[in-house]
Amino acid sequence: MDVELCAQHCNMYLLWPETKQKLSELMLTISQKAAAYKRRMDFGLHIYVIVQETDRKAIAATKYLMSKVNEEKVQKLKKEHLM
Repeated sequence: MDVELCAQHCNMYLLWPETKQKLSELMLTISQKAAAYKRRMDFGLHIYVIVQETDRKAIAATKYLMSKVNEEKVQKLKKEHLM
């Protein structure tokens, strides 16, 4: 979604997992743009929680799922969810 459009009209900006640095930069940019419109932006984080009977099973399930993901798929999912 266009950041400028969101700064003008959105109340919440949903973030995808990124590095702490990238999240901080994006949140600062969006907050500054929203402030220019005398608005305040709230933020959310789109994540998945893996729950299993034990930590070991949860870690194994996470490793399995992550082995099926590549950057191209991640970018495609992000684009589909933003449209």
